[in-house]
Amino acid sequence: MPNTLDTNAPDRLAATLALDEPVGRVRLVSPGRARALDALGIRTVRDLATHFPRRYIDLSRKATVAAARIGEQCTIEGTVHEIKLKRPKPRLSLVEVSLVDSTGLLMVTCFRQPWLMDQVRAGMRIAVAGKLEFNFGFKRMTNPYLEVLDGEGAAEGMIIPVHPACEKISAAWMRRLVGNALGATAGLYDPLPLELRAKYRLMSRSAALACIHFPHAMDEVAEARRRLVYEELLLLELMLMRESRERSDGRVAVRHVTDGQHVAALAAAVPFQLTDEQVRAKDDILASLAAPQTANHLLLGDVGTGKTVVAAFALAAAADTGTQALLMAPT
Repeated sequence: MPNTLDTNAPDRLAATLALDEPVGRVRLVSPGRARALDALGIRTVRDLATHFPRRYIDLSRKATVAAARIGEQCTIEGTVHEIKLKRPKPRLSLVEVSLVDSTGLLMVTCFRQPWLMDQVRAGMRIAVAGKLEFNFGFKRMTNPYLEVLDGEGAAEGMIIPVHPACEKISAAWMRRLVGNALGATAGLYDPLPLELRAKYRLMSRSAALACIHFPHAMDEVAEARRRLVYEELLLLELMLMRESRERSDGRVAVRHVTDGQHVAALAAAVPFQLTDEQVRAKDDILASLAAPQTANHLLLGDVGTGKTVVAAFALAAAADTGTQALLMAPT
């Protein structure tokens, strides 16, 4: 996939959507589907393009009915022999599917999913993924993930992405909508320059989105996630650097005295030896206070690890410099 807009392709340019446009601009997203997506927190093209799968079903690792082990999670592919809607109680519905392969019969029970009667029919190929049980003489699955392998919207390839869905938008439809969003945004630029991607062996953003949504192998998912996580952390770091620069606003901060009498007296008065981690944290904070830039530190540690004594050295440096300091202790 290209990483920059092709200005010589006006038709494709016109069809390219900006990431912050309403999700209703994506092909096949009707007003009703837009409302259903909104309930999932998906309101923009960006939201849909980054609506990542919660898991994957690898059909290359599927088991047969006969070979599948009781009590284990597995994926079984077969043909629907029969499907029935039952109502054992007035407000309880269940769909019972008889799934057969060349080795045997699997009974699949799906509670409170009556819409499956409109999606699954006898003779269809489906895959189910869940925990295998044995009851009443048959191997069974209860409320497994069910994927139709025939017809419109069927998954392609051996790895099926399972996107978070809802009653009004099935997993298959969600997959189609995500694919349309990716197709409509493939021409947008990549925020990571080619030199940086080459240095760290990162795939392009468009390739990462394609691989995390529609992988051909699970290795692609790991590489796609590595690229997207790198971008997220890099942008966060750049944002923090910009905020730090804006806070300083060209002003020179007070350079604190970090080797004065109060700091020395505190070091002598501490009734225990500081740990290596405490010493490093203290030295880092004092070095920042001595610099002409505004200091900004967040000290993290479990209860009892000695954060307060480290903070006390900053107070002592303020006292030696003649500036004010405040210690808030909510506990």
